[in-house]
Amino acid sequence: MSSKKKPSGAFHRKRRLQHSQEDKSQAKALKRFFTTSPSCQTGKPETTKLTESDHADDGKIPISEPLPGPSTSQDLLTATSAIPLPPSCIGITGTDTEDVDEDSLRDAALPSTSRQAIESEQRRDPLLFLSNDCGEWPLKINDEARKIIVERGPQQVRGIKFPKDIHGRKFSPFHYSRKLCNGERVNRYWLQYSVSKNAVFCITCKIFGNDTSSLAGSQGFSDWRNLGRLLSSHEKSRPHMKNRSSWRELSQRLHLNKTIDAEHERLINAEIKHWDQILKRLLCVTRFLGVQGLPFRGTKDVLFEPNNGNFLKLIEHIAQFDDPMAEHVRRITSKETHVHYLSKNVQNEFISFLAGKVQNNILEQLHEATYYSIILDCTPDISNTEQMTLVVRFVTCKANEDILIKEHFLGFVPVASPSGEGMTEILLHELEARRIPLKNMRGQGYDNGSAMKGKHVGVQRRILDLNPRAFYVPCGNHSLNLVINDAAMSCKIAADCFATVQDLYNLFSGSPVRWGTLLKHVSTLTLKPLSSTRWESRIEALLPLRFHIEEVYDAVYEASHDQKFDGLCRSRAGALLKRLQSFTFLCSIVTWHEILHKINIVSKQLQKVSIDLQNSMALIKSVKSFLERMRSEEGLNSIITDAKELAEKIDATADFENEQEARPRKVSRQFSYECKDEAVHSGKESFKVNFFLLCLTQQYPH
Repeated sequence: MSSKKKPSGAFHRKRRLQHSQEDKSQAKALKRFFTTSPSCQTGKPETTKLTESDHADDGKIPISEPLPGPSTSQDLLTATSAIPLPPSCIGITGTDTEDVDEDSLRDAALPSTSRQAIESEQRRDPLLFLSNDCGEWPLKINDEARKIIVERGPQQVRGIKFPKDIHGRKFSPFHYSRKLCNGERVNRYWLQYSVSKNAVFCITCKIFGNDTSSLAGSQGFSDWRNLGRLLSSHEKSRPHMKNRSSWRELSQRLHLNKTIDAEHERLINAEIKHWDQILKRLLCVTRFLGVQGLPFRGTKDVLFEPNNGNFLKLIEHIAQFDDPMAEHVRRITSKETHVHYLSKNVQNEFISFLAGKVQNNILEQLHEATYYSIILDCTPDISNTEQMTLVVRFVTCKANEDILIKEHFLGFVPVASPSGEGMTEILLHELEARRIPLKNMRGQGYDNGSAMKGKHVGVQRRILDLNPRAFYVPCGNHSLNLVINDAAMSCKIAADCFATVQDLYNLFSGSPVRWGTLLKHVSTLTLKPLSSTRWESRIEALLPLRFHIEEVYDAVYEASHDQKFDGLCRSRAGALLKRLQSFTFLCSIVTWHEILHKINIVSKQLQKVSIDLQNSMALIKSVKSFLERMRSEEGLNSIITDAKELAEKIDATADFENEQEARPRKVSRQFSYECKDEAVHSGKESFKVNFFLLCLTQQYPH
């Protein structure tokens, strides 16, 4: 049965009708596809001018923010690379950095409005962002898009389930090659399947033009029954062979960099490499200042000016030894460019970019660990705004790696309402914003404030109502500090002890001359002020008096007798001299040093990231056992023995009996009064009852 060698007239009329309908449907699309920038039509670079405010002084380049983001992606790339980039250069990057990839560098350099404009431009103009699917290409392709396609190379679809037509036929990858007479198979690289159209195209004829072939049309060819016969005739046609030759010629020219605009491409690539290097250095400077906790800005935003901040100063110093940064600074100072990425707003975007990368890394580890605990605390900042710190803890378990307990800070959150309800709403909002599921929370750690630990309306109660498995554990270190605070304020002797320590520091720190007198006698440990929040840190203030009290005594004695000081200073020093000679004060110093020394060690252990509940309980039990032993008679005698050694160093009387105290006024009593209160006559018993046992009872109640 013979088959027709040529299509019939009806077939040609049907094809012409189909082409006319396609032209009508693509009328508006053509206008959109062919609306390109003048640079793409003429081949000349189109420069986008970004100017900044002029200043009167020459040579002083103000580091201010560039003008608002450009309206097209071509202008966005101009703002990134200082020269206009053709569509073929979009996505070209240089060498990879060690920590931050090139796409991230480019994203960090572009403002958020510019990135949104690029995304909208990508949806609007397919010439700038050509798809790998040849069915989505425009009908007519300009030179820039043609270069992109040839550089990209053929994209033949394989390994998918091809859909069937109404006759049950489908495309087969068998057509990607043809068999020669000698049995050898040759790849048809020019044949490409479109997933969106469910048709095949000849990409060489589509990009270089071939009106006579259906393989170059907008809908492609999907008659799978006659596909083999069409391919056999098409690959032998003269237009197809000419287009294949054009493809190979352009591909070789691009590979050898010998195209007509090769010099222009070389300049563009050199400029891209320059800006990639600049962005790497700017991000490294930002990361360095962030890690070191140093401020970025100064009082001025001008290069080579004093007090222009750490960021600009580092740029100036890097430019002295680095050629790319030196070239960048030269362009700025000579006003060759107004796009420099050194303004305060770009610095903030760099910081936000790096912070986002760090936080995303933390969240990835948290999601991988699944379960987590949270730690919250609130404190006012310098602007008197209540700030809540959000910290997460989780355990990482990976194959062939150690089990690690990780604790990460996620940020500060302003708190408008410090109530339990307000902070719960803020916490839930922050967890939702970071896509942290509340159902995976297994622990809560807060301080002892009523808004946080309240068992009825506190944060921990509200979270437990939403997730009964998020158990609340109060901060052990904070509880320990509260116990010490209550013990220190429990009696007059303890309050007088710490007041004397603070008065000694105030006496010598009030004048450089007096501080010099202190340093003349105290060789190692100097006096420290008391901390109002961290009570265990008060051991630093007690160390000079516990181990170098004779040196402090000599400094106070000189201050009380030296005539170069005024009368008020000598009077204060004389009063402090009498307090230092008090045996009760010496016993108080020894007692509090023993207590704070033990508690300070436990407090530091409780603050470690690797601490767990079992070790925390063991540390608390060790403190409890220490206080039990110290509360005994042997503990009191040990304190008195150490205090006597201090008294010998300053020639003080080591006896409670010699210290005179104010006696109560004698009051006459009625005859019917049962008996008089038994007074404590022994000085040692008075110290034991009114100070020693009272302080230890506050810390270890029975």
